Amino acid sequence: MEAVLACIYPEVGSEDSDSEDEGVCSLTGCVYDVAILDEGIEDSARRPDAVEMKELTAWSRERLNKLKRHRAEALKLRSILLRFREKTRKPSKPHTARYEDAVAAGWRALALDGAELMPLLSTISRAELDHEATLAATRLGKPFEKPGPNIREGLDYIDIRGDGVLHVRIANWYRARAKRDHARMTQMELEVGALLVAGAPTEVKNDEGLSPLLQACKYDAGTIVRVLIAAEAEFQQVQNAQKLRPLLLAAQENSPTAFEVVADALREKGVLASAARRPGNGYTALHFAAIADAADLIKRAGRFDEFRKSVDVLSSEGDVKTGALHKCAMYGHLEAMTALLELGADLCGNQPVRRVHGSVER
Repeated sequence: MEAVLACIYPEVGSEDSDSEDEGVCSLTGCVYDVAILDEGIEDSARRPDAVEMKELTAWSRERLNKLKRHRAEALKLRSILLRFREKTRKPSKPHTARYEDAVAAGWRALALDGAELMPLLSTISRAELDHEATLAATRLGKPFEKPGPNIREGLDYIDIRGDGVLHVRIANWYRARAKRDHARMTQMELEVGALLVAGAPTEVKNDEGLSPLLQACKYDAGTIVRVLIAAEAEFQQVQNAQKLRPLLLAAQENSPTAFEVVADALREKGVLASAARRPGNGYTALHFAAIADAADLIKRAGRFDEFRKSVDVLSSEGDVKTGALHKCAMYGHLEAMTALLELGADLCGNQPVRRVHGSVER
């Protein structure tokens, strides 16, 4: 191990070396725990549930295309319904019925019309009226019975943590995963799909700076990431509070399934090559994976030529420019180092670069 470290990072262990400073280091009908753990890079890499799981709900390309089509129709009818309510301040049974029929048709087409999900439909289309009544009572100073944190408060409802209806279900999915509760995980995946068909917003960010897709990447909810992308959630440029895009966040949090789903989507768009080399906070996806000791994620990255070709890209910030292999050496992450070497990292020629007075030294 010492020989490998010395070869790719000759300054490690030197007392007079200038080490680079590392500054890069949840509505529903159910009650949820707001104390969702905020894991760091190392905690995420060691978490017991960071293992590959078989797909619990099947989302074929045909089914995803149906979701996109029915969501577009429901969004159009919901927009008409909300504009009518805003203009007249009165409910409209015809508009409501058309919207409900569209959502129900979408759920039937996607096999989401089971007994567990259908109760949602009876309240979704009336939720905005409930919310308007609450706001009106507040303005007039009248007492009112506030609904609990559930779908009655509307698809656009935001709780005190900034979480929307999709955020909460993704957080519940994560908690169920920690308990190995596959039935609960399946339910959450189906409810995300059902809410997307009904028109749930995909770009709202919570207080943590996470959109639903970013949160799903953080928690490695690969199936939910795939469904959100099919619903046209932004996955190329959206960033969290630390300016990390989904691909980088998945690498940082050691979320291999989500990483692979996002990479597939980026390749389908023809932009994976640039995304693989494009840094966030100075580091590429492979840098973050190396820091997290995400060996399995790096191995999955080997399925894409774009990552093989960018395995030796150096960081873009700081006086010392380092590659992903150097990060493995710095943190002693042997498994990730082995995965990078299998990916094609240059062992002997890959040395850190230091910029000194405008010149470059190796």
